[in-house]
Amino acid sequence: MVDIQASDWVRFARAKGLSESEIYKKHLFKNAMVPVVVGIPASIILAIGGATLTETIFAFPGMGKMLIDSIKAANNAMIVGLTFIFTVLSIISLLLGDIAMALVDPRIKLSEDKKGE
Repeated sequence: MVDIQASDWVRFARAKGLSESEIYKKHLFKNAMVPVVVGIPASIILAIGGATLTETIFAFPGMGKMLIDSIKAANNAMIVGLTFIFTVLSIISLLLGDIAMALVDPRIKLSEDKKGE
């Protein structure tokens, strides 16, 4: 937020007479949240992979250790099921990240393009 406060568009908003709370809520906060929102889906996916590694190394019971144990035991049904669950979680996190990005980033608009009419 410190980097964004000196931007031209923030100075322009102040020149228009917007209050500091409006500038922070409508302009600064949304633009400062863009890098945070971009990193959330990747963090969730890395947490799934990290859980698999951590559960295997420290012998914690969990889905990650179950996947590795299933691979060692050649339990194909369990491997497919756990891979499906991890994949669905990853896709949902990416979808929610894209939706959050559309809400936070002012440059992204969710509207239909009427070029064909």
